[in-house]
Amino acid sequence: MPLVALPELTRVLIVEDNDELRRQLVREFTERGYAVEAVRTLGGGLDVARRFLPHVILTELLLPDVRSYRFCDAYRSALPHPITICAVTRLPQLIFESARNAGFDEVFGKPVDLDALLARVERAVLERDN
Repeated sequence: MPLVALPELTRVLIVEDNDELRRQLVREFTERGYAVEAVRTLGGGLDVARRFLPHVILTELLLPDVRSYRFCDAYRSALPHPITICAVTRLPQLIFESARNAGFDEVFGKPVDLDALLARVERAVLERDN
């Protein structure tokens, strides 16, 4: 019998210091068939990103080891392929444009609209596959 190539699972890295939200996002994406890794810090996220090679990164902008939204380049330079990076943050909406200018593809406020977040990740998958 010939081998059939299985489609590659989309890998999602979640960098979130809020334990409850991190668990919820892991559950939502895992249930939808994504491969998911989750960590609490930017440093941990960079370590996992180099090994896991995510297609999409969802990250808080204020993490325990970083107090800035200007770390998008660190993720992009750590990976050998294009990625989509979305911020999921408790920062006020007035900072969203600055975050987009800093390289984030999308910014979502907390409490996060899961349907909108999932739709954005699905759009990133379609863009990658086309």
